Amino acid sequence: ATQMLRYMVFFVTVALAVTQPHHQRHHVTPPLCFSIPPPALNPHLTNQTWRICGNFDHSTFKASVVPRHISFGKAVNITATFTLGVDILAMQCEWKLVLDGIILFSGYSADVCQRHFAHVKCPILKGDTVTLHATKGIPYVSLSKGMYAFEGTCFNQDKALIGSVNANFTWIY
Repeated sequence: ATQMLRYMVFFVTVALAVTQPHHQRHHVTPPLCFSIPPPALNPHLTNQTWRICGNFDHSTFKASVVPRHISFGKAVNITATFTLGVDILAMQCEWKLVLDGIILFSGYSADVCQRHFAHVKCPILKGDTVTLHATKGIPYVSLSKGMYAFEGTCFNQDKALIGSVNANFTWIY
């Protein structure tokens, strides 16, 4: 079952860092979040939403998910574009799959600047515009009924929150 979950799990994080001095962390602007409802639901799914958050002082942020509904065996394309208001030092990203509040699988922390998004070179300077994109899919497998969440989070070099991407859905088949 664990091996099946490894094949099933997907996560794409599309977020860039905000550098906050240690003494100013309690003044960090609350994350900017928006949800993307799906235009249509897989017949086995209900209550599905995408939630994308970014903690970006003086930065602009746009993102899209196409198609907006999770479909097993088909790819989801996620794109995010940032015009930065601060310098970026590093991006460490993690992901996990959760079922009814229980972590089923956790991914390893990855240095986005060096690995999966190798075209992103850090540091990234204030005023730069950066676009991140990825295509991920979930093979069709048998899932237990329940409320699932794919959760991904990125952190700055000093472990301050950068941003997150979540896909929440209930499997009812």
